[in-house]
Amino acid sequence: MNFEGIETTDWLTSGMTPEELATEKALAVISAEICIRRIELGWDQKRFAKEMGVSQAMVSKWESMDYNFTIGTLIKVCYKLGLEFNPEIKKRDAPADGDDGDKAEDVHSPESNADSSKLARIFKKKRRT
Repeated sequence: MNFEGIETTDWLTSGMTPEELATEKALAVISAEICIRRIELGWDQKRFAKEMGVSQAMVSKWESMDYNFTIGTLIKVCYKLGLEFNPEIKKRDAPADGDDGDKAEDVHSPESNADSSKLARIFKKKRRT
């Protein structure tokens, strides 16, 4: 299939904030991974629901991006499906719009001694400002 000359458009995402776009993307990835793994295991939604102790309608919600998961639910789902749940939180390159630009000290850098006393000093400093 040749896609040369095709224009892209943002009509689907126009008006969405970066946070809303990130949420939708995360839910799409999570839902797809759950559905793919369930199918790999040879389970239909009814069987997976029974394994999880929920209704088939709930499994359908999970797989259709119509459910905002709690961490606990995600861990249970992943455990049952034999998937690893490993959330990653890291700094973005730029602060969000409206952010004053202050960045917290990086306590995870190799140069820092990220011990509890340093963390305590950082939090005390932040509370005073």
